[in-house]
Amino acid sequence: MRHGLSWYMDAHNFAKTLDPDNVERAAGIIAALSPMNGWDNNKNKAAQLYRQNGDGTMVGLKTNVAKAIRIYNGESPDAVLKGDKVRAFFQTILNPTSNSVPPVIDRHAFDIAVGKKTDDRTRGMLSRKGVYSEFAEVYCEAAKIAGIGSAQMQAVTWVAWREIHGIA
Repeated sequence: MRHGLSWYMDAHNFAKTLDPDNVERAAGIIAALSPMNGWDNNKNKAAQLYRQNGDGTMVGLKTNVAKAIRIYNGESPDAVLKGDKVRAFFQTILNPTSNSVPPVIDRHAFDIAVGKKTDDRTRGMLSRKGVYSEFAEVYCEAAKIAGIGSAQMQAVTWVAWREIHGIA
């Protein structure tokens, strides 16, 4: 519980260590590199991009690396990042205590909400119009009941789910 409650604040603090003068840029880079990437690798790739001063010679999904470089070079993360999950991840890292930011609905959050492990084909329904926001609303309602923020609700359940299912 404690780990989940602090997860996004820890991510925010990591972004601050990457770029103390521009946390928005760092959060955008982290979010851009996040698809199909575990958290530790995500952090390593973001740190690598900063060490290389925006040089994108790194292993990763080319389109995501290209987006991270665009953000590093000054484009607004809001203009560069696409997709509900990636945009929510960016906003939540940037504003970890805000309740106006939608929760991140990733594959684990989806599985938690439906109560079982599913596959990528099933999770594809998140891309249908309105479905992502419906799942996000469920997390917001659960968070209100629990008296915590929606990002915290998502993170607490995400941490617990991964532990229960032995997901590294």
